[in-house]
Amino acid sequence: MRHHIERHVDRLRERPEHHRQAIALGSAATITGIIALVWMVTMAQRLGDVELSTAAVEDAGQQFREVLNVGTDPERVQNDARYRAYLEDQAAQ
Repeated sequence: MRHHIERHVDRLRERPEHHRQAIALGSAATITGIIALVWMVTMAQRLGDVELSTAAVEDAGQQFREVLNVGTDPERVQNDARYRAYLEDQAAQ
């Protein structure tokens, strides 16, 4: 394996300067592209985990509101407001 790589490098050294520069540029672009691709895939996975976490928090919040009997629908909120007003009136008397 090592001998094969050394032969390949020796053949590259025999090529004209502009060929070597083109090969170096192509190699650098390929390596950069691979690194960018790996980075994007791992970031997509991380962002997917964040979205799942956000959904879990929202679900837990909904369950918490149900346990406390607090809601966001207009009728329930209006009833809660009436009950609070009733309690305030009772406390004032």
